[in-house]
Amino acid sequence: MTNNRTYYFPMEVFTREFYGKLALATELVSRNQKVIIGSNHLVRSFALEDKAHGCYYEIKGQSPSGMDYLYQLKNQGMIICGQDEEAGISYANFNDFKRFRPEVGNLKLYDAFFSWGIPDHKALIEVNPRANIIQTGSPRSLFWSDIGREFFAKEVELIEEKIQNYVLIISNTTIVNSILNKRESFRVTNEHGYSNDYHAAFEIRKKWEIEAHQTTVSVINTILENSDLQIVIRTHPVENILKWEETFSGNPRVKICPDGPLSPLIFASKIVIHAGSTAGIESVIAQKKTISIEGLIKANNFEMTATKISLQPRSIKELMLMLQDQYPMQEYPQDLLEYFVTNWGNVDTLRKQCDQLMALHSIKRDVNAPVKHRESLYDRIYKRIRYGKSDYLAVHNKKRPRISLDQLEQDLVRMSQLLQIDKEINVTPLGESTFQLEAK
Repeated sequence: MTNNRTYYFPMEVFTREFYGKLALATELVSRNQKVIIGSNHLVRSFALEDKAHGCYYEIKGQSPSGMDYLYQLKNQGMIICGQDEEAGISYANFNDFKRFRPEVGNLKLYDAFFSWGIPDHKALIEVNPRANIIQTGSPRSLFWSDIGREFFAKEVELIEEKIQNYVLIISNTTIVNSILNKRESFRVTNEHGYSNDYHAAFEIRKKWEIEAHQTTVSVINTILENSDLQIVIRTHPVENILKWEETFSGNPRVKICPDGPLSPLIFASKIVIHAGSTAGIESVIAQKKTISIEGLIKANNFEMTATKISLQPRSIKELMLMLQDQYPMQEYPQDLLEYFVTNWGNVDTLRKQCDQLMALHSIKRDVNAPVKHRESLYDRIYKRIRYGKSDYLAVHNKKRPRISLDQLEQDLVRMSQLLQIDKEINVTPLGESTFQLEAK
């Protein structure tokens, strides 16, 4: 196979996207393809300079306004594809998810868009009837079972040496504990054309999060007072941890862990408690006792998939009973999981998506098509200056922690062993946790 494409993998939330995208990149390099992977704005810059008709793997659909770089990429002959890191699994009703992520309803520029499972596949086709929606599953779910245990064995061992017998608390109160101030948040959503439907859903979610945070604190305090269990709080990648630190900084039995991959924390835990987070699905797949406290929160919320497949206490007293070893685990909902997540923990999922990506090579693009809007150099410089002075820079710094060349090379060795790939990979740093990967 000739190396006639460079694949561009921009990443936004590294702790969620990195290992799935790296696995996909490793498989592509084993097929003599070149990959540029890393910070989304830098990867995008390299893609915009590519005149050789590469393939750009977007992290979501296209927002109602903005993201004009997609027009420019397509005009220069670039193949556009993508997959949302959450679509189809987080919200039980896809339309609820679409309120918060309107990008999934606008896939007209995409040559292919990959779905997680059956629900999002059907829903994506319904809202994008002319789009090429392909059900492949997600590379992210590759690490959700035994493959993840094997890959993260060293990380799990280190966690178990430092802290034993702990309950993993998943926090996803990114609105209440937001890094962005209200004005900055409103500006960002308006720039991307989010509708009143989004803002109405946002207010519902905000009221829910206020009570969710208070309920989670009460649950943690009750566990601390009535058991000898340790607590590890895993915050969302863009969540401000200040409130958690103020509440629990003086307690040696509570650890706040905002960084690093989530999977090792799940594998090393005794029990996982969440309030509807996707991490609850991962925990059930990992066959950990998984408890949703969403039912303890009285404020209205959208129905979440993870809650449906978890233990659901009706009171904190019942939750404490569930923490006991003799209390049975939740049932393993094989059929429901297979419905939402195609082939998790299966290398075939990875290879199927690679096959689909390389099948896009046959697309011939008219590179003389008109560009809807080409962003001027002045616009790009102005946006970067304003971005550097805004709270949004702090959000992106949390989303994109630094990755060293040494760390990436070690991860690639492990990944190649996991995927049984014997081809050596050459790594070239490109700046800001961004790298070019190609076969030696």
